[in-house]
Amino acid sequence: MNISLYYQKTVIWSLAFVTTFLFFSLLHPISQDMHYHIFAGEKKIHGIPNFYNVMSNIAFILIGLFGFFQNFILYKRNSLKVILCIGIFTTGIGSSYYHWNPTLETLFWDRLPMTIVFMSFFGIFYGKYFSMKEGKTVGFIGLISGILSVLYWIYTEKYSHGDLRPYALIQFLPILLMIIILLMNWNTVKEFRNYVLLAFFFYLFAKIGEHFDSEILDFLQIGISGHPLKHILASISCFYIVKSSEIDSLDENQMNLR
Repeated sequence: MNISLYYQKTVIWSLAFVTTFLFFSLLHPISQDMHYHIFAGEKKIHGIPNFYNVMSNIAFILIGLFGFFQNFILYKRNSLKVILCIGIFTTGIGSSYYHWNPTLETLFWDRLPMTIVFMSFFGIFYGKYFSMKEGKTVGFIGLISGILSVLYWIYTEKYSHGDLRPYALIQFLPILLMIIILLMNWNTVKEFRNYVLLAFFFYLFAKIGEHFDSEILDFLQIGISGHPLKHILASISCFYIVKSSEIDSLDENQMNLR
């Protein structure tokens, strides 16, 4: 094995272990804030409650279908890529279902497909820089972990003190690890790197839109709040994720030159 790759894997998995340990050691269980279900600019239009929050999810559905067509029909079929696109598509379905009637139960169906997107893409990303075989293993272990994190959260909300920590870790730890991997391989496969950076950029602004939901409503003065914009920005992030997944893995000659 290339020593450089061995070093990178040691750094990545040591960081993952330490971050997970500190995350659960220092943070107490985090229950779901019930104010989360209250969104700015809620309007019923054409019989659809929370119209803009529901309809803005069409972007996820379209990008999921686009990615499925690109990866399943036009390119070599890869299980993680197909799962990624299914995850994006079902994120649109699950989020629409949740915003139609915001409750803990419907929020479960919003969050479940998002973990599929996070972890399948992490597996694809990992496979680009190391090996596709390892990437698939990481991806499928991550998928199981992501699904369990959402099941654990909804169980604790219903039967004890809610605990969002595993779900939060599943969402943000892969991003941290991918940033570290990118920094350690900055000069390799620039097209792939740029697509991933664009995905991070739009996801960051999606989270900002989510946080400033009512402030954006007041600023725009057109009846649209930050949360529908979050959906649009996050779907653009998914578009770049799909585009990055189409790029082949690192060439072995490039790997050996590092």
